[in-house]
Amino acid sequence: MTAIKHFPGYAGVIFNPEESLAQADALPGISQFKKAIQANPEFVITANMVYTSVDTSLPFSLSSKAIQYLKNNLGSKILIMTDDLAQTYLTDNFPLKELITRPIEAGADIMIFSGWEIGVVEGLDAFIEAFKKEEVSKDKVEAAILKIINLKNGLK
Repeated sequence: MTAIKHFPGYAGVIFNPEESLAQADALPGISQFKKAIQANPEFVITANMVYTSVDTSLPFSLSSKAIQYLKNNLGSKILIMTDDLAQTYLTDNFPLKELITRPIEAGADIMIFSGWEIGVVEGLDAFIEAFKKEEVSKDKVEAAILKIINLKNGLK
């Protein structure tokens, strides 16, 4: 399977964006992503960067405005996967509950937790708790699961 990443890009970032929050006023050009989508990759991985022209305060992976921008430009059939949500600058600035609920509510289908700052089990437990308390949309979770099942069925 193939993933294109990190939409919409890290143009102009001169430091490791996994160690501190990158921010830009304007979105980078996305022609390379539009070209890559023609090869029908299964996934697109989002960037954990703030693009203030789309959302003034939230990193792309957490922003419904940003995820909608992705869908408007790449389509809504591709599975949307967040970049690692266990990055230090995210865990320092967002409670775990927000790191679990915001991407789902924004329209992401799969969340990555590397176990670096947030253990995988801890992230999963937080998701299950948020789901049980209806702090995430059941419909959005089911839609993401259906997209994953459809992909898996297509691999047979």
